[in-house]
Amino acid sequence: MMTRRDAEGTRGALLEAAFQEMHEHGVGATSLDSILSRTKLTKGALYHHFPNKDELVLAVVDEVIVEYLHRMWIDPVVEAEDPIGALASSLTGSLGSISKEQAELGCPLNRLAQESESGSRLQARIDSVYHDWHNALVAAFTRGQQSGHVRTDIDPIGAATFVVACNQGFSGLLRCETSRSALDAALPVYLRFLDSLRPATQEPDQQ
Repeated sequence: MMTRRDAEGTRGALLEAAFQEMHEHGVGATSLDSILSRTKLTKGALYHHFPNKDELVLAVVDEVIVEYLHRMWIDPVVEAEDPIGALASSLTGSLGSISKEQAELGCPLNRLAQESESGSRLQARIDSVYHDWHNALVAAFTRGQQSGHVRTDIDPIGAATFVVACNQGFSGLLRCETSRSALDAALPVYLRFLDSLRPATQEPDQQ
């Protein structure tokens, strides 16, 4: 009899395999057979957790991609006293050391957004994820204004929108480029923009 731990392990293995397939090949080219081939699990095990591919894809968004987004881009910023410094650190840490293979795959959320059909459940879920990311940045910028780390004349909504758009634009650029030259040229400009959000009396390395 399958224990709860076994069931959770099976579900996790299916989600991770589905994520890897979707990230490497796109949603359209990902099949349930390819996921089962990665995991060596049976169709019965897959259908026990996910009735169809659509439900599996939505679960990947909710349980894998959202966790990745929080770990890489949301939690470091919302938990920091200085959101500008946290954003700069996340940016240089993720894009500054990204490998050629990772660059070719791009951001998993960005790739899904490009593939999702208008009006689909997947598009609605991705839109919700972007909305949550945007709102988290708005709250971080607003808190930063109150603590003196962000200029008070900055519109938190506009700044948050710009940051999300830039991050996703970098992801798209990396997938299209055959080298890091464009990223290496643009990254310092983006970092200077982030520094411009600080009060004039504050040094960039102030926490």
